[in-house]
Amino acid sequence: MENLSPFIYDSHREEEFEKQFDGVKVLPSIKADEYRELLEANKFTKAESLKVSISKQRFASLISKEGIHRDVSAFQLLRKEVIKEQSFYIIDRKYDSDLGLQLDIEEQNNDSFSVL
Repeated sequence: MENLSPFIYDSHREEEFEKQFDGVKVLPSIKADEYRELLEANKFTKAESLKVSISKQRFASLISKEGIHRDVSAFQLLRKEVIKEQSFYIIDRKYDSDLGLQLDIEEQNNDSFSVL
């Protein structure tokens, strides 16, 4: 309690606070089809809401172990004759709408899971 001081600047605390938001947005693989459909419907905010944030450290670890891969989706902008591309990262881990992303359970392509 003695370290809590409202409205008093502390650079160390500011750094700790910023680290809490140090993340990379990834798309759970189970949500990939829904994400692409939303992009095609030009519902970009809703599509972005499907992504979850993981720390940069976790991201680096998983991308090097092939637990995350980059994908690209192409779609046409409504009311325009323009084709856009959106790149995103897909994470191959189990996702549950109640529990969120379960980083210790790898999602398989056939909807089976393995604990890491």
